[in-house]
Amino acid sequence: MILECIKSTTDNSIAVATVIIAASAVVIAALTCIILYSQTLILKGQRKDSQYKIKVDLFNKRMEVYQVVKDQLRIAAADSKPKINYAELNSAQSKARFLFDDKIHKAIEKIVETIITQETASRNLSTVLSDPQPDPTQINNFSNLKSNAAKALLAASYSFDDIFSDFMTLNKI
Repeated sequence: MILECIKSTTDNSIAVATVIIAASAVVIAALTCIILYSQTLILKGQRKDSQYKIKVDLFNKRMEVYQVVKDQLRIAAADSKPKINYAELNSAQSKARFLFDDKIHKAIEKIVETIITQETASRNLSTVLSDPQPDPTQINNFSNLKSNAAKALLAASYSFDDIFSDFMTLNKI
């Protein structure tokens, strides 16, 4: 009888140990699933953060181009003392090719060409006027060229923000 009691207790202990081991395996599997789900959520968050960072970086690069072109356009339209920074303007024009669509790139290209036309006409007009006997036809031609360029730059400065508006929000990137 003692033997049977010991055998019964041993069998019960083995059964309890087997149940504990099985329960442990289930708990470990459940914890593994929870950890995997948590990692999935973390990765989704990191992906969203990365996408947002890309949008912010693109926005900042676009804003830099926008600001350079706007500043140089303002200087040219005012025909003021500060000189056009062609290095900055050309750099912005090159960047615009990759940061904006063709419409914006062509608008910037046209602004740069108009600024160059205005400056060239202004220099040529000064040269003609410095001549002891200036040619009235040349004076008229360069004056008209400079005036038309100034009008075009003024018009471009008024429509500048509208042209860029579609590209200057984070939601539309």
